[in-house]
Amino acid sequence: MMEAGHEGFYRVWDYPLNPKALSLGELYGEFNISTNEWSDGVLSSIMRQACADEKPDYKWILFDGPVDALWIESM
Repeated sequence: MMEAGHEGFYRVWDYPLNPKALSLGELYGEFNISTNEWSDGVLSSIMRQACADEKPDYKWILFDGPVDALWIESM
């Protein structure tokens, strides 16, 4: 609807990911004690990208897959 020029509609950007396919470090990011550096995970990279975009578009992060206590409680 937005592309057709109708007012009040915004573009939606979706970021699908399957959290069960990633380790917690790969999903959220992790701190390396030996190098004293943070490395972003997939979710934190998506969040940085979505928050840096100042357009009024909607950004949806889609957690596609079964809910698992391990990754959902870490959220």
